[in-house]
Amino acid sequence: ELPDIVSPASASDVLFVLDSAATHSLLSPEASSLLSAKPTGASATASTASAKGIQGGFSQVDLGLPSLTGGYSIGRAPLRPVVMNLPVAPAPPARACGLLGLDFLSRCDVELRLRPAAPLAVFYPPRTADAADAVASAGGDASQVE
Repeated sequence: ELPDIVSPASASDVLFVLDSAATHSLLSPEASSLLSAKPTGASATASTASAKGIQGGFSQVDLGLPSLTGGYSIGRAPLRPVVMNLPVAPAPPARACGLLGLDFLSRCDVELRLRPAAPLAVFYPPRTADAADAVASAGGDASQVE
C-alpha cells in the first residue's frame, strides 16, 4: 500500500513531465503563476535537438528550496526553472504544465512504478530509495506523483 500524496494545494493544478535528458526544468507561464514563482532577472536561450539558439522571451524564476513530504530537503540551492510556452497541454484536472529536468531529478532518488492504469513516480531523499521503499510499503512517508 502506497502512502497518501501530501502537497501544496496549487501542486495539483500543475502536471509535470519527467525528462532526464533535459538539463534544466521548465514551467509554462501558467504554472509559474500558480506556483507563485519569483523572477530572478536572468534570461535564457533554448538549445535543443529541434531548436538551437532560440533567443528571447525566456526568463528564469525562483521556486525556492525544494523539499519532499515530511520536510526532507533535496538540495542546498533553490530550484530555478525557465519559463516558456511548452508544447504539452495539461490533462484535467491540471491547469498548467512543466518539465522536471536534471536540475531537479539529480537531487533525489526517483522510482518509477509503471502500472498499466496508473503509472507512478515516487521521490525519495538522496541515496535512500531502498530504505524508503520499505517504509512506503509499510504505509510510511514518501512523496509521489500519480
